[in-house]
Amino acid sequence: MEITSFVAQKREILLIGDYASYRASLSRQLQTLRKRLGRATPKREKFAKKEVSAEDIGSNHEFAHLLILASERAWAHAMHMKTVHQEDKGGITGSTRSHIISRLAKAAKTAKELVTLLREGDKSKANDQDVLEARAYGATLAGGEEFEKQSEGQRGSDSDSKRWEPCLRSFAEARVVYAALLEKGHKEVYKTILADTVDPTIRYAAYQARLSRTIAIATVAKRYFPSEDKQLVQQVESLDPYALKDKPQPKAGEEKQPSPQDVPNSITWRGRKANIVDASIGQALAAVTAAETQLRSYLASNAGASARDKTSAYDDVLIASQDAADATKSATDELEKERVDEGDARMQDLRVTSLAVNYDLVSWRVGRNRVL
Repeated sequence: MEITSFVAQKREILLIGDYASYRASLSRQLQTLRKRLGRATPKREKFAKKEVSAEDIGSNHEFAHLLILASERAWAHAMHMKTVHQEDKGGITGSTRSHIISRLAKAAKTAKELVTLLREGDKSKANDQDVLEARAYGATLAGGEEFEKQSEGQRGSDSDSKRWEPCLRSFAEARVVYAALLEKGHKEVYKTILADTVDPTIRYAAYQARLSRTIAIATVAKRYFPSEDKQLVQQVESLDPYALKDKPQPKAGEEKQPSPQDVPNSITWRGRKANIVDASIGQALAAVTAAETQLRSYLASNAGASARDKTSAYDDVLIASQDAADATKSATDELEKERVDEGDARMQDLRVTSLAVNYDLVSWRVGRNRVL
């Protein structure tokens, strides 16, 4: 059924238009589709909702599109209201926020209906991938509803941090499913959804829930994934056996990827120790260490190599060092946007980390230039 691709294709209109035009386009498409499927209400007659059944979807997959378009229209309505009232004095409050949440709830409910129908595989003729894509789509909408309920813009106290758990659970489900689908199909659409929507929301919700920034997004997703749903777990692991657990370490001689235990949690520069306050920095530093080991091994075993080959061997460590510098700058920019004071321990740790990674980056560049 290609549910994810269908939704992504529809949302392409947002690249050139706004949510209002997207909603209007969806209304026209819904009306056209209802007429084609014989579900349109004749003129001058009272509207009577006609439920979609699993048999309908089995006979024509466009009935599934009918539910998706209805869900998307409710979501677009909510996003339009949020955009229009975002600059209101005092933020979005009262009846406006309630209306936005009600539209998001309708979108999530419609998507959930689709999942329920697709689960009747004998009648709907849907396979496991169709069900998983529908579940991930519905989870992002349900997570969006929970996010809006809590997004007053202020970080809560320790007692309030649990309020974000429903949002984390929904987006964790979406994250694990989309990652498993990406592992199997390698489709760009899954990667785009993860990078643009799911991962940033999980990171923000995890911060609001007072989870350490050193915890990787994938780890947060596995922690909050609804593992009590055995059927979902089985479907996900059929796509990726390591969707809910860490991959085993490669054997000797194989290319080694940084494992969780290889990722450093602190860095020392000129006698000063600083904690790694963001998971992306730790992962980048682990990659630098791995690249440095490979470079030293190459230089030791290929002493007679040409200058050109030796300089090329520096590429991996230079790229990894630049990634570490970029990750540190990104984390610093985030704290600056939140107006965190320079005296804050996190900001001081980031300043030391920035000095260390940029010093190493320059050192590797000098080392390569000496070979030339």
